Amino acid sequence: MFEPVYRQLTGSCLKGKRHKLGMAHKGRDSELTRRCLIFAHFNPQGGVAADLMDTLAWYRPHVARLVLVSTSPFSSRDRETLLTVCDDVIERDNTGYDFGSWKAGIESEMPLDGFDELVLANDSVVGPLAPADGLLDRVSALQQDVCGLVANWERGWHIQSWYVSYKCRAFQSEVFARFWASIEPCDSKQDLIERYEVGLTAAMREAGLTLGALYQPPRHVSFPRRLAIWARNASLREPDRSRENLRILWHLRTLNPTHFLWRDLLRSGIPFIKRELINSNPHSLNVQRIFSRYPRLRSPS
Repeated sequence: MFEPVYRQLTGSCLKGKRHKLGMAHKGRDSELTRRCLIFAHFNPQGGVAADLMDTLAWYRPHVARLVLVSTSPFSSRDRETLLTVCDDVIERDNTGYDFGSWKAGIESEMPLDGFDELVLANDSVVGPLAPADGLLDRVSALQQDVCGLVANWERGWHIQSWYVSYKCRAFQSEVFARFWASIEPCDSKQDLIERYEVGLTAAMREAGLTLGALYQPPRHVSFPRRLAIWARNASLREPDRSRENLRILWHLRTLNPTHFLWRDLLRSGIPFIKRELINSNPHSLNVQRIFSRYPRLRSPS
């Protein structure tokens, strides 16, 4: 099943301490998809968490090449474990968030000849939490040049960056090269979202490329729908949290679907939960409903 192919990585993306040895694997669908996936990883505790390996193992049969780029330190054993599923593991300094990692991965894989599709994904979601073998092919089957799993109307319509697929016309374009060459470290995560997650969609669209997503949330969520969302999240045992959730639902102009509409995503066949939702719950949702359905998420890494 595995064909060992070792190579030395070089290039501007590999300054500093990095693991430079990779092993190429043949995925179950690799001969058909010719899909390259670059996965951005960060774990503040360091090391390789079990849910990371679960996610990578799920991606593995559906891609021809799987590259992990991490800003967390790995032990020799960690690297050996990762290379059982990844073709390359790149370690880099903790700057630039995930966009810095994707840039490093893209530079290491250029010129991307021989691939029909380039996927950029990260570990900001946990899953898949249910069988989803056809999910990536559903995204690939969309007609647009750049496609994601989930779109978002916050700060204007854009593709959420945790899974974005580029068809050949997109990743071989001049705008793609210019955009990734322009990536620089940002002062904050919000600055990064504004400049790069939202900016990427705008740059691709202005260049004449088409964009789409498997899940398209409503632009405007009506007040009755918001009340229904609140009712699902309210709890007599948590009156303060429930009031705060109602206040947030009342004031927000748009709703992040991976937080407020996670049930809709699951029903749409996208079985991932945003890590931020279960770790910090910024919108005071009733995450106990998630934990009741998926007990293993009570102790996310």
